[in-house]
Amino acid sequence: MSYIYDILLNFNKDFYDFFEWYKADVLTRVKKIPIFKVCSTDLKAFKYYLVKFDKSFTNLIYNKTIKFSKGVINYVVLFSDGKEVIGVKLNKNGLITERSSLLLYENDEVILSIGDLEITDIKYKIIKKAKIDYFKTRCEKEKQKFIFQKLNHIYKYHEIDKLKYLYLDCFNKKETNVDKIFDSLKKEIKHNKKSIDKINNFFQMIEQK
Repeated sequence: MSYIYDILLNFNKDFYDFFEWYKADVLTRVKKIPIFKVCSTDLKAFKYYLVKFDKSFTNLIYNKTIKFSKGVINYVVLFSDGKEVIGVKLNKNGLITERSSLLLYENDEVILSIGDLEITDIKYKIIKKAKIDYFKTRCEKEKQKFIFQKLNHIYKYHEIDKLKYLYLDCFNKKETNVDKIFDSLKKEIKHNKKSIDKINNFFQMIEQK
């Protein structure tokens, strides 16, 4: 098994490139971590999809990753296709729970160090494919998720006045059919950045009261 030494990882449920890391993110400095070279198709699956690894693989990497701040991380590993490197965290059942990019210079250093590494055929299955939106930033995705949660909440609890206000603000016209309002707002959130900002500001204002 091959290892990489002294790198920084930033695990999140979704994959974010290093330039989308937040100052508030909890970073993990790793002293030693196993790495496997895989094909680009496998790397894409590990990067974006809900994947479950075979038990033989989880057993292989168990407790192999060592932190600088003492202790080990049970199931953490690096994968690379020779062009990009990602960190992956699994649970005990072999499901991917979190992912991390690498800092640009560390990504390049790892790629150079594994130049002669052979591709490993790793047994896994895709549980669920994710819809990948390459055109939204991390901030936009998180804002959209927040809005959907709040919108679903006010619809569930029949806060009609708030729904009508949002509809009027977004479409500049009145509507009384609550289901139509809800459906129209959901579509608007998916496709219109200006409306996303309007609705987000509305919910942020409510939370501050």
